[in-house]
Amino acid sequence: MNTNPALAKVNNLIVGLVSAISFLVPWFFLTITYEFFEFNKIYLFIVIVCIMALMWSAKMILEKKVGVAKSPLDLPLILIITSYALSSMTSLDRTASLFGSYGRWFPGLFVIVALYIFYYLISTNVDSVKKIKAAVWFAVTGSVIASILGLINYFGLVLPLMGLQNRTGFLVSGTSYATASIAFVGAAVALMLSLNSKQAAQKLVCSIILTVNFIAATVFGGAIFGIALLTVVAILVLKSQEEDVQKSKAFRFPTAGAVVMFLVLFFLVPQTKNILQRNYPKEVVPSVQESWIISSTTLRDFPIFGTGASTFYLNYPRYRTLDQNYTNTWNIRFDKPFNELMNVISTLGIFGVIAYGIFIVVSVKLCMRSIRVNDPYRSLALVLTAGFIASLVLMALTYASFQSTFMLFLFMGLMTAETVVNTNKNWAKVAVISLSSKTQEAGAIVEDQQIIYRKEILHYIVALPIVALSVFGIYETVRQYIPEYYVRKAVDFAAIQNIEQSYDYQSKAIAANPNRSEYHRLYASTNIAVAQSMLSGESVSDQQKTAAQNLLAQAIRNIKYITETLNPLDPANWEARANVYALLIPAAADADQFAIQAYNNAIQLDPTNPILRVSLGGIYYGKQDYLSAGNLFKQAVNLKSDYANARYNLGYALYQLKAYNEAKTEFEAVQSLVQVDSEDYKRVTADLEQVKILLAQSAAAETKPSVETIERAASTTDQPTTPAVQEPLKKPGENVPTE
Repeated sequence: MNTNPALAKVNNLIVGLVSAISFLVPWFFLTITYEFFEFNKIYLFIVIVCIMALMWSAKMILEKKVGVAKSPLDLPLILIITSYALSSMTSLDRTASLFGSYGRWFPGLFVIVALYIFYYLISTNVDSVKKIKAAVWFAVTGSVIASILGLINYFGLVLPLMGLQNRTGFLVSGTSYATASIAFVGAAVALMLSLNSKQAAQKLVCSIILTVNFIAATVFGGAIFGIALLTVVAILVLKSQEEDVQKSKAFRFPTAGAVVMFLVLFFLVPQTKNILQRNYPKEVVPSVQESWIISSTTLRDFPIFGTGASTFYLNYPRYRTLDQNYTNTWNIRFDKPFNELMNVISTLGIFGVIAYGIFIVVSVKLCMRSIRVNDPYRSLALVLTAGFIASLVLMALTYASFQSTFMLFLFMGLMTAETVVNTNKNWAKVAVISLSSKTQEAGAIVEDQQIIYRKEILHYIVALPIVALSVFGIYETVRQYIPEYYVRKAVDFAAIQNIEQSYDYQSKAIAANPNRSEYHRLYASTNIAVAQSMLSGESVSDQQKTAAQNLLAQAIRNIKYITETLNPLDPANWEARANVYALLIPAAADADQFAIQAYNNAIQLDPTNPILRVSLGGIYYGKQDYLSAGNLFKQAVNLKSDYANARYNLGYALYQLKAYNEAKTEFEAVQSLVQVDSEDYKRVTADLEQVKILLAQSAAAETKPSVETIERAASTTDQPTTPAVQEPLKKPGENVPTE
């Protein structure tokens, strides 16, 4: 054993940081960036990993050797990271594949590399059972903190001096599924800690943690999380030693009773069900069927490496089905599928599917091997296996968040570290790699041979790139973090109507990181708003006109850059471009043509979206091309026959074409789709009455265009019995300025 005090301090610092980040990830957040939660968790984690890597380099130099944990997991892990690297090289959006899609941030190659380094830091440097247990307890404690805060928010309880926490929907884990995922893993680990703890106090604490985490997983993840967790718990109990289970019966029965009582009250008893299942904002994802269709269709078109990590947001609008238009989420562009398995199929392709398949098979085999060894470490192996298996199960329940993937790598690393420490297991060990240089020293002779001095140099060779990679990681973290700080400042200033400061911070964000489309879209809309404000006064000076023209030109440059260079496959970019040109129609003679072209490109990338066709129809309506407008409105109705605003716009186009009977039919259809006595209902009723008056006055034959030219693929008489989720009614081109 090395007694070097400096070496011991370095190693303890590495292990201490493992415990610290395990405790912080479930609940850490900051309010200084645009997105409070996952973004800050990721970059806190990356900074800590970089610091740990620097310490690991120092440890190598102090030990004068290079040791790395080696296990059967190495090959599948190499395959997975290779799939991320290759898919990033061929990605439809390289920025998203490297650093995550905007607002989601995970997965991206940058953070995946950090997770891999984290795994090897744990498996190589956590060198005692005591240190492994400490990391586990910190992780479980962090999970229950996130669960408690989440449940407090869910049930509407108010905490003093916690302004943000008291806002409905504020979850420190980030999203409802992230909260459920953390609780899911925490509950599984707490169960095994309870069964394998020797002290009654520890068993009691673990039982409480298990109960709280189970409730949180069920509340935020739904019945599927509760059922899956019960299944995992049952399997783990069966795999535990009978004597451990018997020793825990004093806590087992009250815990099981509390869980069963909660499930009955939450799902079965009507009186309590209505109270416990609150109208709480939760994350929504596409259905299993919709996710599978999109993933399999994407695999057909991009078979080998997929479309790139974090590019599901591009796949969804391109491949979503018409059936999605008849759900309550019809107007949402999802950026994640139902679960991570479908995300891998869609974004990493066949190579990624094979890599993950090998990883799952090898992982399950190693877990089974680990818990079969009946030695003093078996209870710890069961705890670590519980966390690892629970993290794997989450891949089938929901998409992978950073929090759930962190738990996967944490328990995988700790499980490997336990195997390294355990002399009764031989499938993992720290391999010492050696590379020596030879030097000759004259005058030292033994049996007529010169003594050859060997100097170990590999630790210097390995330490140098690790240091370089760590410095690069910190630099890239700063480069990604600063623009998000600027965007938050811009939003805060905009909220208090300080447009000048908001504008400046948006400009700084783009200068710091010009590779995010969202920054350019926000900047373009701000330029337009400021220009409109300048031109809205009664007397506009020449200087103001010049400044407004410069702002409009800047908006056009930004919007052209993101559609033609940065990310031309994102329909949101083309939609933003169309909106910019639509706003310029009063000022530029050809703006309407550019808007039409942009909307057509957006429609090609999002072909089943009826909103785009209504917006494009509004441009034609403003040009008084009512036939083209009606054709587009009819296409929108064909895509979604219960789309009230599309039918309302179609009614107006038919009205302008003097097809009053058909217009009357559409307005009557709109009446059946909107809520009775709502403002929209009153509005369409007034329009309908006007059409009826015109019909009554039309006694003589009147020449008018044939309506047959307007495509009529869907019936206008078959209406849903219950109103669907609708937008507010708008007349054609209501948001499009006319000349």
